[in-house]
Amino acid sequence: MDRNEKSIYDLNENGYPLLEEQYVSNEGEWFKWSSTGAIQLNDKKNPVVLMDTTFHDSEDISVMKIELIYNSADQVVAFTTMGLSEEQTSGQEWELYEKILLEYDSQGCCTAEIHYSWKEEEKDWIYSDRIDMIYDDKKNLISMIEWVDEDFIFEKYEYINFYSDDVSTSTEVIRDETILLHFSDHILTVTLQNSESGRLSVYSTSGKLVRRTPLTSALSSVSLHELNKGIYIIHVQTASDTLTNKIVIR
Repeated sequence: MDRNEKSIYDLNENGYPLLEEQYVSNEGEWFKWSSTGAIQLNDKKNPVVLMDTTFHDSEDISVMKIELIYNSADQVVAFTTMGLSEEQTSGQEWELYEKILLEYDSQGCCTAEIHYSWKEEEKDWIYSDRIDMIYDDKKNLISMIEWVDEDFIFEKYEYINFYSDDVSTSTEVIRDETILLHFSDHILTVTLQNSESGRLSVYSTSGKLVRRTPLTSALSSVSLHELNKGIYIIHVQTASDTLTNKIVIR
């Protein structure tokens, strides 16, 4: 498979940990697509508040704030994700929409359960999926599998870690990405790298087909305004490639 993403670890202007993720274009040029940096540490120098910035192809950016909780062994056992409210009028109004609970086995490998909230007043939480993470002997991630249920793998990543004096300096993510998705303001944009046509299917988390649309060009925009709030599985198929991804309509 192609190596088309990499992660670079550094320190920000405050000396706090910083993670920058990059992707490679069809021309072989690397671009930054997200940056996650700590803005607050606890008394053990562990990050407890992160700011995550994603840089979109449209030159827009989206910002999330992540708050982490640790156990006595300095392992992250839970974190919450907040985004900026779409209806903000002044200042930054953070809106809680995701929480993740983590458990560790005796080897230090981790299972994470993801829950989303989209009912603004009741703050009801719904289970979304599970992520299994496997680490090497230096405690760096080497494999991650995201499950919608026990029979359906949503995404699978493999990581190649590069070390300098036993310190991880960068990571390459191995993932085949011949179909690109971008979802914003209820519009799903599909870019087909190797084809001019395909089919888009949208499923609920229970497996019900709620939308099917033919794709008749390499670049297509599909409105999903008619769908209710919730988590949906996106499946794109062409003659040579397939992609499964997940979106949250809020």
